[in-house]
Amino acid sequence: MDYKLIIRDGGYPFELFINESQVEKMKDKKRDGGSSMINNKRIEKCFANHVAIMKYFDKDMQVLKWKQLGTMFHEIDYVFYRNMIFITGDFRDAVFNFTWSPRWNTDWETICLDYFAENMTAHKNGKYIWNSNYAIKNLKEHYNEYFTELSESQFAEMTDYLIEKIKYYPFTFDADDDEIENIPYINVVENRNILLQYHTVLYHALYAGSDSEFVYNLQNDSHFNDFNDFLECGYKCGYKLNSDIEYYLIGLQMARKQIMERNYK
Repeated sequence: MDYKLIIRDGGYPFELFINESQVEKMKDKKRDGGSSMINNKRIEKCFANHVAIMKYFDKDMQVLKWKQLGTMFHEIDYVFYRNMIFITGDFRDAVFNFTWSPRWNTDWETICLDYFAENMTAHKNGKYIWNSNYAIKNLKEHYNEYFTELSESQFAEMTDYLIEKIKYYPFTFDADDDEIENIPYINVVENRNILLQYHTVLYHALYAGSDSEFVYNLQNDSHFNDFNDFLECGYKCGYKLNSDIEYYLIGLQMARKQIMERNYK
């Protein structure tokens, strides 16, 4: 079957692309949160010159190619088969498994990112990826609760000092090191063991390239004292949703909108 290119100054009849039973079925499957059209200008700019190309096989299978004509740069190919979506292209491969039958004309603007991600069953790099900056963010949130004697601004200033020191002069210290006396609000801090642990986990989060490296380095650091069972929960810090999933969903939203607009004209 030939590719069908949706062109601006014409197009196929609107009915060719819309399956009312699928639309009705999707209305029953919407999740909480209302409209979830992701406001990500960077991704939208990435897809600014993309064109939706459709290929039909039968009632169970459709293929949507979302690409710039003449190049494979930032291309995403969606294969809709029954209740599955198989994705390949410039943003790696993925498989989605839904309890309903998704199609190109599903109201993707009402599908929230978290729900969409829940249905991803396979991806080369996994659903969640470890990120050093995100780990630092999580650690700040985690340890802020331990320093109740410090105000929010004091804790932020102390954290910034530790991070800058680690970046430009990597070091670890013990409780009796002179360096510790230069830390802002050190005379206010009630538990130096917490402070030493906080510095150590920040140090390894900044220099680790993966979650396994982060945990391994902590476990083998003689300065790390896990007196509060940090590794029971803290090692999970740094995980964030794989950004490829956001590209997949925004691509579907933009492709659907483009096809709808062109067929209404």
